[in-house]
Amino acid sequence: MILVKKTAVLSPRGAQGISGVARFECFRDRSDVRINLTGGRKDLYAVVAVGDEMRLVRPCSDRIYLARTDLAGDCAAIVADGETRVLCAGATRRGYDYTPLEDFLVAAQKESVAEQAESVETQEVVKDERTDSDADAREESAAEQAESVETQEVVKDERTDSEAEAREKSAAEEDVKAETVEETGEPAEKTEKVGEEKDEKTKEEKAVSESPKGEEKENGRFFDKIADKIEKLFEENEKDEELTALIPDSRWARVKAEDGWYVVGVVGDPAEFICYGIPDDDATNPPDEREGCRQWLEVEKGGRGYWMMYQSALTGETLTAV
Repeated sequence: MILVKKTAVLSPRGAQGISGVARFECFRDRSDVRINLTGGRKDLYAVVAVGDEMRLVRPCSDRIYLARTDLAGDCAAIVADGETRVLCAGATRRGYDYTPLEDFLVAAQKESVAEQAESVETQEVVKDERTDSDADAREESAAEQAESVETQEVVKDERTDSEAEAREKSAAEEDVKAETVEETGEPAEKTEKVGEEKDEKTKEEKAVSESPKGEEKENGRFFDKIADKIEKLFEENEKDEELTALIPDSRWARVKAEDGWYVVGVVGDPAEFICYGIPDDDATNPPDEREGCRQWLEVEKGGRGYWMMYQSALTGETLTAV
């Protein structure tokens, strides 16, 4: 790699002129310039040029990187204050014309002033919009409060009407009870209780007759009997995020085995199905030794998935389809 260096001595200009040095370097296809000034002022601007390329910078920067990949051509720099008065200038060639740099400085300063004015206008617009938004919010809040008061009044009136209806209903029920005692010689509460007990007995008999395979109600759900074992599997093994995301309202765990691993899942809350799955690369070779796991669950289209077995959480019966 070749290191190229050029130096321009910055000579004072005008009554407030200052002096300094601009050091240009090019190394590993990167050009940069450093400007050191006397007096330590930090409110100054500089225009640096390499050939036809010019940039507006602050000379107090530690290093100014240029877009060029070499230092071919004349190198020059001018330094000016905020009112574009040139305080010093220098170049690597005598007789250098600084006019293009000074014109570039004036144009850049005008553009900066315009951008600042636009920024102020934008801030004013945002401020006005925020004020209008605050006013709208206050009006909306006042409207909501008024609506809330009206709603409370309506609820109060409805509650009063409801209480009146309840009192009327209670009085009517008392009249019915009195008539029942006169006609049957027994209180109405006793008559109603007998009817309720009869209805409950009918419901229990119907539930027993409709339970799968004649299962009696007191036997409970199959899942409840193995719930502790299932929960232990979930606690001791890694959660399978893929199947949990794939099947709605489910949770899965990867259980380690001697020949690899398999998955256990529960679908539904409360549980509707208990699932067991053996991973496989494709659906071409179902496992013969486990006839229950013969339903294919595809994870990747035309690719890997699981040979699944599903159990009813109610009876424990192995299901042929879900």
